[in-house]
Formats: sequence, structure tokens, C-alpha cells
Amino acid sequence: MAAPYGQPPPQQAGGTVTTVTVVQTEQKPNACRAAIPAMHIAMAVVCLIFNIFIPGFGTIMAAFAVFCCANTGQSGGGKVGTFCLNFWVGLLQLATCWIFLIGWIWSIMWGAAFIGMSADYHSTNEPTTTVVTTTAAAPPPQQAMVVTNPPPYSQAPYSQPPPANLPLQPMPGQPDYPEKV
Repeated sequence: MAAPYGQPPPQQAGGTVTTVTVVQTEQKPNACRAAIPAMHIAMAVVCLIFNIFIPGFGTIMAAFAVFCCANTGQSGGGKVGTFCLNFWVGLLQLATCWIFLIGWIWSIMWGAAFIGMSADYHSTNEPTTTVVTTTAAAPPPQQAMVVTNPPPYSQAPYSQPPPANLPLQPMPGQPDYPEKV
């Protein structure tokens, strides 16, 4: 049983405190998910390999894969948009690979993103619920402790330090041990 908001967690037998945290994560659509097709891992690896050796060709293959074996569950208009984006990105990667290898590096990064997005191929868009339960030992019960400030030195029973030649006397409540000579 969870404690009401603002209340300390309940103590259980044995002096332990149990805290239950429920985390719900939901994948929200973003530009990267709409731009990069979610393919099976084997298809994503093939596209990456083609992007390494022929910059942009793997991206163009991924564009055509949108219609047959990628982005399952996406609407028809969304598939056309993803196809167009990946087709033109693939052509740009091929065209710019001769300019300081920009297209080649871009092509490899895009292929790596295919592999990263391949996890979405098998997942559903259902929210994921994670329950984390932690149990920690409860602190020992607190005892009341009264702290008082001593009176100022001028109001103390001795207005000056006691003389050094007074014999030592045991404190009240302490046993009287014989002194060793």
C-alpha cells in the first residue's frame, strides 16, 4: 500500500521502509522517427554495408523498403513522405561524397541510425510500465534530546576558574575508584 502524497512511506515489520515507484514511458513521434525507416535488423545491416561501400545506395534501398518491409503500421501518406525523404537524402549523400567525404560520413551515420531504429520494428507503440520497488532499513527511532546553552561565564557559580590545589572529587553517580600512586 502506497502512502498518500506528502506522507512518509509506511514502515513494515522488521523496521524496513518500502518505496514503490511506477514509471510509464511512451514513445512520442518525432522528426527522426518519421525520417528514418524502422526495418528488420538484417535489412538495416545490409543498408549500412551498402552505405559504407557505395555512399547513399543503402539509403535509397531503405527508401524503397518503406513500401514492402519497413515502417509497419505507418499510414500510406507517411510512407510516401519517408520514401521521398530517404530517396533524396541518398542522392545527396552520393553527390556530396566527393566534397571532403561529407556524403560518405553522412551515409555511414544514416546507416547506423537504421540499426538504431530497427528496435522500433518489433516494438508496439503501447506505453511501457516499469515498477521499481526499493526496500531500505528504517532509521532507528529518534530519542528526544534537550540541548541547553550554559549560562554566560559571569553568571556561573564560579566567577573565576577554580584553584588548582583542590582535590579531585568523583562526579555524582560515578564509582569512587582509589587513586593509583
